[in-house]
Amino acid sequence: MPDERDIEPVHIGDRAVGPGEPAYVIAEAGANHDGELAKAKRLVDAAVESGADAVKFQNYSADTLVTRDAPKYWGEGTQYEKFAELDVLERSDYEAMAAHAREQDITYLSTPFDHAAVDLLDDLDVPAYKIASGDLTHHPLLRDVASRGEPVILSTGMATLAEIREAVGVIEDAGNDDIVLLHCITKYPTDIEDANLRMMSTLMAEFDYPVGLSDHTIGTTVPVAAAAMGAAIIEKHFTYDTSLEKSPDHRLSADTEVMRDIVDRTREVHAAMGRAEQGPTEVEADGMRLARRSLVTDRAIEAGERIRRADLAVKRPGTGLAPKLLFEVDDEAWRATRDLPADEVLAAEDIEREH
Repeated sequence: MPDERDIEPVHIGDRAVGPGEPAYVIAEAGANHDGELAKAKRLVDAAVESGADAVKFQNYSADTLVTRDAPKYWGEGTQYEKFAELDVLERSDYEAMAAHAREQDITYLSTPFDHAAVDLLDDLDVPAYKIASGDLTHHPLLRDVASRGEPVILSTGMATLAEIREAVGVIEDAGNDDIVLLHCITKYPTDIEDANLRMMSTLMAEFDYPVGLSDHTIGTTVPVAAAAMGAAIIEKHFTYDTSLEKSPDHRLSADTEVMRDIVDRTREVHAAMGRAEQGPTEVEADGMRLARRSLVTDRAIEAGERIRRADLAVKRPGTGLAPKLLFEVDDEAWRATRDLPADEVLAAEDIEREH
């Protein structure tokens, strides 16, 4: 369940992100542009169609990210081969992507993997920075990002609580306390039984920052469940065509229809969560009057006649004397103040008490 502590929301653009707000849904396009600007723009359009709050890409250079022989952790071959294949967009392409997102009225975000990427995103005036799970221990990059003065969305896949505390400390020491922590399992795709959503509750209890989910499962179950747990952000890999193959993320991504379902269902979950206090709500007013019960005469009773427990029944509606008063009838010696027909709901003015 959502943490009830007074945690301040983070603002991404003009959108409040945190407790009490609907989940901020990020369509994580990543490198699903396959190195083509036209596909990147199509991803932006598809994210808009899905209703997501933001579309997010990734900015990296294969040469600064991995060694030439770093093995893949999602298949055969080296990481360098795949990253170099996708690392072909120019600065002007990213500028065009961001401009297109502004034109389509959707927030443009990206994950920087090096300092040059941070500089580029700073020039593009992104309203927040995302740090990938693999860079949670890259404290120099964290410090650089935090110093830009925008919110930091930090994925926590593979991390211990001690490592998360260290990372948060680096960001705070740089003068930035606009942080959102994302629970994440770094497995592509993640099986539902490995999603470990209870870790969100641990993060909520340990840190005074909003907590969300970076999801790598297939389908809608896990993100919708996370929304019910109070996720401030739902980030989900996104593509307009899951059959594309150049980027390795297409196969585990939500397409436009699935992302729309996630957006709609998480909004519904937020609306359903309501308030924490127990008590009747406004919509239950008719129920209180008509579904509860009252004391009702079980026979006709004349004015001045003694009313005994056996003369009464307990029936709907709940507009008269409460059923709990039945225990007091004989002890207090009730008498009728008027002629009462059978099956009459008793009101306070219909009786007088002798004791």
